[in-house]
Amino acid sequence: MSPEQTTARTISLRGGEILVALLLIAVSILAYIETYNFVAESGMVKTLGPAIFPRILLGGIVILSLGIIVQAVRSKGTDTVSFGPLHKIPLATCVMLFQALTFEHLTAFVSAGLTLPTLLWIAGNKPKTIIVVTASFLLFVYVFFILILRVPLPMQFLPTILG
Repeated sequence: MSPEQTTARTISLRGGEILVALLLIAVSILAYIETYNFVAESGMVKTLGPAIFPRILLGGIVILSLGIIVQAVRSKGTDTVSFGPLHKIPLATCVMLFQALTFEHLTAFVSAGLTLPTLLWIAGNKPKTIIVVTASFLLFVYVFFILILRVPLPMQFLPTILG
């Protein structure tokens, strides 16, 4: 591996962040409008409906995109971001492809439980951070879908975990 491939790459934060953030805001607004077409099925919590989770995510994307715009405007072009070694990009791509291909067979919970810590490890996070983030994510999914929305776990979930 050449020295260029192992050293961290840095770029200015003002490159295209504002444009990407504006694009994310536009796509989020369009997707939010599409959630008005979601119909609550029988057995679902009708007060919240099936559109509540996408709306929360889309609202979060808009808020974080606005934060990116503010950060890019406030920076003087001196801030940089490091992408790390280039071999991590194809490795992360393979992990995400694994999740996409095994999503239906392993169920969403197991697939996310495998790929999330793997991606955090590839990104260079410490084991304690990996455990806390993964456990928090799975707990959030459980509380939001099982307890709040009362959507039962798929029947494939238990046999996958129990063997």
